[in-house]
Amino acid sequence: MPRSRLRANGAPLRRAIRAGIFIALYCALISSSGASEKLFLEYLVFTHQQAGNVLPERDTSHNRLLAVSALSSNDTHAQSRHSLISGSGLLQQHNVRLKESPLYRVTLHAKTEFTKTGDTAPVRFRIKRAATQDTADIRIRFQYGGSRNQQLTTNVVYAPFPEVVTTPDEERPEGFPGARPEPWILRDSRRLKFGEVHYLDHPAFGILLVVAEKN
Repeated sequence: MPRSRLRANGAPLRRAIRAGIFIALYCALISSSGASEKLFLEYLVFTHQQAGNVLPERDTSHNRLLAVSALSSNDTHAQSRHSLISGSGLLQQHNVRLKESPLYRVTLHAKTEFTKTGDTAPVRFRIKRAATQDTADIRIRFQYGGSRNQQLTTNVVYAPFPEVVTTPDEERPEGFPGARPEPWILRDSRRLKFGEVHYLDHPAFGILLVVAEKN
């Protein structure tokens, strides 16, 4: 009789111990997953020096409207920290090879951070030529679908440097801007595994990018 009472009284204690162990394990799992929740996206933008004619079906007014719409989003919760990279990074070897080739010109090398379930706000870069003071304008928006589907959507509107049409005997007047070409449009959506380098292609420029977990 006393033994049965002991067993009956010990049942709530065992349940409490099991509940405590479960809560401890759950909290440890949440904290460990949160530690690896941060991701960073590194990207490298470069132009083709012999691009030729841009394919019209890639830079239609419809695609431009869709890209501008994505770039015009004002998400106050999105992390918009973009920073330039110099002399390092996961894409540094590609950066060196592109700079060694006369066929390409590296425009920018940068990175941004976001969570697996988060987003990045649109970013705008203005590139200036030191010799002529001409400017090129690049607007980029990355949207990440989360850690499950690993889907990255990219929208880019790239307004290149002005074109100067002169004869060999003519000189460009100081402070006179050249004709501004139509912006280049790039819209892409694909799955990205961590650490894989992907290439987004456009007839006039390209983007290399890689997603990795932040240590």
